[in-house]
Amino acid sequence: MRTMLMCIVILTAVLAVGLVAQENQNPLASPSTVQVSFVTNGQQLNRLAGRGVALADLDGDEFLDAFIVNSRLVDGSKNPPVFGGSPAEVWLDTTHRSSTSPQTEESYVFHFTFSDHRGDYLGLPRPGTTPERFAPGFISLDGRHDHGLVFSPSGKQAAFMTASLDWKENRLHFLRQIEGRWTHPVEIEFTRKNWCLNPIFAADESRLIFSMVIGKDQIKYYSCDLTGEGYSSPHLLDTPLNDSTSNFSYYSDRAGAVYFCGVRPGGCGGTDLYVLTGGSGAASITPITELNSPLDDDSPFLSPDERYLVFNHQTKDPQGKIHMDVMFSYRTPSGQWSQPVNYGRHIGATRRNWRPVITADGQYLFFSLEGEKGFDVYWVSASVLEQLKPKAELPGSGSPDSRSAGLQTQTQEGDKE
Repeated sequence: MRTMLMCIVILTAVLAVGLVAQENQNPLASPSTVQVSFVTNGQQLNRLAGRGVALADLDGDEFLDAFIVNSRLVDGSKNPPVFGGSPAEVWLDTTHRSSTSPQTEESYVFHFTFSDHRGDYLGLPRPGTTPERFAPGFISLDGRHDHGLVFSPSGKQAAFMTASLDWKENRLHFLRQIEGRWTHPVEIEFTRKNWCLNPIFAADESRLIFSMVIGKDQIKYYSCDLTGEGYSSPHLLDTPLNDSTSNFSYYSDRAGAVYFCGVRPGGCGGTDLYVLTGGSGAASITPITELNSPLDDDSPFLSPDERYLVFNHQTKDPQGKIHMDVMFSYRTPSGQWSQPVNYGRHIGATRRNWRPVITADGQYLFFSLEGEKGFDVYWVSASVLEQLKPKAELPGSGSPDSRSAGLQTQTQEGDKE
């Protein structure tokens, strides 16, 4: 009880000092602080003389980010007293500021807490050829939309999107495996202001790449740097795709070609699938005509062996209701794409399913399926796509309208297998 009261007194003092510090606007420059070695989480901090309190300036902007409080008095006879034990953290602010110039850059600190999940894919039992809801209560939650889950190439990091049921709010979330143990997902703070879509990790995992909605009708590619402690503000990606058109999804193959989707002049209609080759010097953008249709085709994701492509395909029923399904198509010997198979119809999905992703080890397909309480993330063995692969890998033919009819025929054949 005495120790608990001591902790309460210390925390109360910390909050009081914190209020004064905020009023002074620059607490780390105060003469009441002395340079004493106090290390937590690899950071050497300033400590307030005579108290077990560290004033934490984690981003070097000379503004207070947090207090680190030692929770146990070791020796009160010393001057200053000696504190020890596990530090308790009181976070106040993680925004990078400049005291002499307008704010131009922000950096953010991960506030991780650990979950009970350990090992690859959160240590969950692996699915077979029937889709299973992924990590219910941890990733897939009732009362919101969960979609676009992607694991990094090493499988040690993951990102996904959430949205309110009315789609008015959208957030990007991140989690990491540290010494075998997974953290709880944390919200990427800058996505509170801007919608972000279809995250993917850079090959070296140093950056997270995503599309960001700018204004009312512009979508651009951005990235943020990832470190052991946090992440940067979003930076406009250096790519010729950040032109006057709106594009999203970004998958780069081994040769550097980028698979993406967008609304561009000369397209089939709606959003179409494209490939960017040549880079900034001699960029060439080619539509994937075998897969594009009069309605939306988007979110392309290439398998790690580059044999097949998964994507979203939009259809409209006789009553005019719009539906979205996960599709896949195999690369043919000629380099074209086979007649796509509607995987969503194969599993009997009567609601929208989208945002397909193939894991870096090629083992699993992740996608999101609409339910009564929002979209949830599902996963399934990628071997099911091999089972449903068209017997003759020939490219689709005919006009876009006739090819749409062919999609339904192909799906019905796949359903019978």
